[in-house]
Amino acid sequence: MRILCIMKLVMKYEFREAFKGIYTNRIITRLKFMPFIAFLGIAQAKAKSTEDIYNETKGSIVLIISYDKTGKPISTGSGFFIKGNQIATNFHVIEGSSDLRYKGIHDQKIHGISKVLTFSKSLDLAILSTTDEKSPLSISPNLFDRIGAKVIAIGNPKGLTGTVSEGIISGVRKLDSFTFLQTTAPISPGSSGGPLFNESGEVVGVTSLVLGGSNSQNLNFAIPSHLLLELGQ
Repeated sequence: MRILCIMKLVMKYEFREAFKGIYTNRIITRLKFMPFIAFLGIAQAKAKSTEDIYNETKGSIVLIISYDKTGKPISTGSGFFIKGNQIATNFHVIEGSSDLRYKGIHDQKIHGISKVLTFSKSLDLAILSTTDEKSPLSISPNLFDRIGAKVIAIGNPKGLTGTVSEGIISGVRKLDSFTFLQTTAPISPGSSGGPLFNESGEVVGVTSLVLGGSNSQNLNFAIPSHLLLELGQ
């Protein structure tokens, strides 16, 4: 009887220790896995919907109107605030104009542009100054070369203000020392100078160029945003 009782106690102890080991291993496994779960949570939290990006940025995106010497409108383009009273756009949007004005994509009031602060014809970028102030958009300081990554373009194609389109970065193209972002997000005349966003809501490019023809699909290009930051320094 004593031997039997001792064996039962030993079996209970071994079972308890074995169970404790399994439970401990599960806890350790869970603890090891938790940082990975947390990382995924952070990554998911950073990604915003297209609707959210539009609603958060629409107050800082504008339609730019160029006028000739007689006061006649000659072209329209897009732009966006990068500082309190500074608007970024393409140089070709303002080239040849005698007067420049703008209005918000959801604003009927037309505002004056004080002056062209700086521009680069080779980069096709310009920074304009106005007496009004808006919240600046967040500009990515690095080349966004993640081919396949989702992007969102907001602009004013054919004067249709606040048009939103989605696409991906389909290529990073180099011409001499210059780099273009190729995107499947549709771009049309009037979209030039508008922001191209990543899923975090950062501006990664300035929509600039579309190449197309009757025998091919349109090819859309944007100028990397870090060049805009360099121009503004």
